[in-house]
Amino acid sequence: LPLVHPTLEKEVVPLKASITLEVQARVQESPSAKPCISPELQGRGAVASLWTSHRAAWWDPAEEPKQSRVPNMVELVLYDLKFPADDKADRSRLYRYLIEAKCHGVTVATRPLHRAKELWSRVVDCQPSEMKFKGFHLFVPLPPGCWSAPGRLPPVVLRVVREPLNEVTTWTWKELLASNGKPGRLAEDVQVVYHAEMFLEGLALDQAKEAASIPLSRASTAPASVTVAAGEVSPVNAPAQLVLDVVLRDRDYARLHAAQDAAKAGVLCVGDKAMFRVEEPLIYPANEVEFRRRLFPGEF
Repeated sequence: LPLVHPTLEKEVVPLKASITLEVQARVQESPSAKPCISPELQGRGAVASLWTSHRAAWWDPAEEPKQSRVPNMVELVLYDLKFPADDKADRSRLYRYLIEAKCHGVTVATRPLHRAKELWSRVVDCQPSEMKFKGFHLFVPLPPGCWSAPGRLPPVVLRVVREPLNEVTTWTWKELLASNGKPGRLAEDVQVVYHAEMFLEGLALDQAKEAASIPLSRASTAPASVTVAAGEVSPVNAPAQLVLDVVLRDRDYARLHAAQDAAKAGVLCVGDKAMFRVEEPLIYPANEVEFRRRLFPGEF
């Protein structure tokens, strides 16, 4: 190996030094049958990253791989959420719902949607007994090493979350001054109303289980258990139904799909850095005239 002086340019050094190293390596079989681990744990990727270092992340090197890609993401395409007959829409309060998908500590969620009231059907085409997510995509990362871990794969937990929606109270200038130092408005009571556990055994990469109907039990009871590939469902009394597509994907497909979506093109992953541009500082108005001009900008 050639060596150069640390403070001089390589071109002007009259004499160059070198060092000779002797390297020996040996390849042998593992003394014990240990499960493979992900590249992140071997120092070949960021431990906190939700994306694996390369495609072939989790196959056992002692066995002949059946495919060159191993799924590490679960793609969920959500369509309809149907409520049971005894779960009527509230006539007095307005609620919004979202669906969460969780696997091994990582949670992703849909946008919240409002549940229609019965009176709304006279104006728009909607049904209080169901909610339409219109093919909303969710990508749930699978934990590193899950395909070589003993036992069953970790399930994807589906939860339907409900939140009451109240309009923000309009304040006058005097009411804004009187609220100084008082605690802010408390958050609404968010609660889980339905849940289920979805198991992935038997699914293959890029082979979709289309229009699967997942029963969701009430949050006060044990979660419904569903094996998607085999169609095995635990008995549930008066469940809600979630219609969705389930597909196992690799890292490259998930990132390409996120880049094609304009709403998710600027997604930030763990470890990324970003700079936020602030248009104006959040400062309270100095007097009543400025308070009014902020609510009604312009010259009158």
